[in-house]
Amino acid sequence: ITELPMIASDSIEEIRLDAVLEHLFRHVRLKALTEWHRVLKRGGVLRISYIPDFDVYAGLYVSRGAGVVSDPLDIDEVYRYSHGDPVPWNAPEQIHKDIFTRKSVKRDLERAGFSIVSLENRCYRDEKIALNIDVVARKP
Repeated sequence: ITELPMIASDSIEEIRLDAVLEHLFRHVRLKALTEWHRVLKRGGVLRISYIPDFDVYAGLYVSRGAGVVSDPLDIDEVYRYSHGDPVPWNAPEQIHKDIFTRKSVKRDLERAGFSIVSLENRCYRDEKIALNIDVVARKP
């Protein structure tokens, strides 16, 4: 997903990613964002969902607020959001390789040439706390 030479520049209308961005190292992620910008048509949309928001889960940990699986949110739950939930059958692929805030997501997308359409926190599946960032960006 970081190199798409088989796809022509300015040829794709929309790219959607769910729970993907955190699985790319920072230097690879920035390369991927630039590549996705390249293949999108002018006006094309990039939708990225379920990026764990460090500000939210760190804030809950520090304030001793309730988490999704622990009350108060404990270090094991912080690990789940910051590092993923690797177990023998899905490691190392499940490991998160970076942390994000709304500010860092916006910064990275703008550096790659995108304009932000919407950026909001959202619950993952049936979770009750909006721990994730969803962003819609457009290629101008």
